[in-house]
Order: sequence, then structure tokens, then C-alpha cells
Amino acid sequence: MKKVLKFNLQRNQLQLNNALEMNMLKEEMQEFYEARNLAERIDAMIDVRYVYEGTQLKFNYNFLPMDEEITKIVGQFHRLSTTLVAAELGDNSQYLDKIMDKAWDIVCDCNAQKVAELDVNGKVIKQEGLPNATVLIQEMLNSLLTEDAGE
Repeated sequence: MKKVLKFNLQRNQLQLNNALEMNMLKEEMQEFYEARNLAERIDAMIDVRYVYEGTQLKFNYNFLPMDEEITKIVGQFHRLSTTLVAAELGDNSQYLDKIMDKAWDIVCDCNAQKVAELDVNGKVIKQEGLPNATVLIQEMLNSLLTEDAGE
């Protein structure tokens, strides 16, 4: 949560735009369902969590109760996406928590490198040349699941 707070303070000073928050969550959820592989799905899951935690911080900072609709939608997404990814991992589903923790660190580190430039809607613009979280997540998966196979 500390990394999400720092990101949001630097980029938008915790300004709340309910429509933007909902649009960002919708975009990340769509990315999950459109993903072509496990690394893309995990990246999208982490992105949903990252945006959601930022949304919670913004509501709290502005002394507002968290939007119940957003909480309900994100809760449903979390349950469904976790079930799908665990099924995709199959015998390796025992590593799901470890994978998600490592993916969280990867996404947070990549997001921390973004500058505070916003698009017309208020969303942080991703600059060229930044590390690709999906590629890093795929490398982490390859390493983690290969290590297990070698034991």
C-alpha cells in the first residue's frame, strides 16, 4: 500500500475522479479477459489491485466512504480471476501466493518509474522505454516454475 500511496501522491495528489477510477478498473479487467497467456493475466490482476488500492486511498484521503459498487465489482473479479489463474497453474497452483507477491513487486517497481505526466482524462501516461511488467512476470514464472521442476 505504501508504494501505491507514493505513486498517487506524486502523480495526482490523491485527487478523486470516480469516473476515471471506474474506467481504469474496467480497462484492467478487460485486459485480464483479453490476455493471451498466464503472464498477461497475472499482470492484469495485479494492475486491478494496484488501481483499486489507489482508489481506496483517494476515497479515504477525501473523507468519503469507499464506493460500494467498485468494491463489489473488484471483489467478484478477484474471486473469478484467482480461480482461473489457479486452474491454469494446475499442479503449480500451490505457488499462487508466491507468484502474486513477486508479480506485485514487479508491477510496483515498473509503475514507480513512470513520470507524473497525465493524459487528458487524468490517467498517468506510460512512457516509451519503461520495463515491461508482463515480460518480467513471464521471466519470474519461468524461473520459479523451472526451479520447482528441478527439485
